[in-house]
Amino acid sequence: MKRIRRWLSIARLIDLLLLTFVAIVVATAALDALLPISGHPVVIITGRSMAPSIALGSAVVEDSSMIGTLAPGDVASFRLESGAVVTHRIVRSAALPDGTWYETRGDANPSPDPVLLSSRAVLGQALFSVPFLGYLIWLLHLPSGILAVVSAALALYVAGLLAEADEGAESTTDTGAGGLRLPA
Repeated sequence: MKRIRRWLSIARLIDLLLLTFVAIVVATAALDALLPISGHPVVIITGRSMAPSIALGSAVVEDSSMIGTLAPGDVASFRLESGAVVTHRIVRSAALPDGTWYETRGDANPSPDPVLLSSRAVLGQALFSVPFLGYLIWLLHLPSGILAVVSAALALYVAGLLAEADEGAESTTDTGAGGLRLPA
């Protein structure tokens, strides 16, 4: 009877893991699709220049409506001319005839970035970051990542079915006579 309870708890644990996994994936995909529409782009941190404030693989939620209020000390994301996105802390700002320009520096970098960034390049001010969530968002943008996520969910589902089937097999006893099984 103890084995039955153990398997029952394992089956429930696997079901809970599956449900949690699916909920996290669906919520992440929904937020990744809906936040940019509402003026809150999501930026994935691909370098260590903002550590320890913002870790590698974090997802940073930005507020694009706060672009005009950026000041030294704020963390913001900028799209460079190369198309790359950099998220750094503003060190200084300068109002020039052609607009506001920012000097930035990553928290882990010893000196400021070598170029000034225009206010036209600002994607938004960082509101908050979620460690490791950027990895999942990045994964969900790849066909192979979607396949990996679906495979993991299916593996959890099958593991739950096997645990429940094993529970059912343990709850009966073999009499040895003609292969008949009687309830325990």
